[in-house]
Amino acid sequence: MKKARSFRLAIIVPWILASIFLFTPLNGQDLSQPIVYSVPGMDKVEVRPNLIYKRDGRDEMKMDIYIPAGLI
Repeated sequence: MKKARSFRLAIIVPWILASIFLFTPLNGQDLSQPIVYSVPGMDKVEVRPNLIYKRDGRDEMKMDIYIPAGLI
């Protein structure tokens, strides 16, 4: 029983791996550029960079806030 199971795994696992790599639709895609999502008006925001939201001893945790135009 152990031989049959290991034989099936020896056949199935390489087939699964090959199908993942061979049938993934990456052929012809330019992967050198990052994926960028943009929406209308995103360049018209107020940016408040490096706001400290927590201090832990000498360490500070900072964040950037992006406020949509006309909200404030």
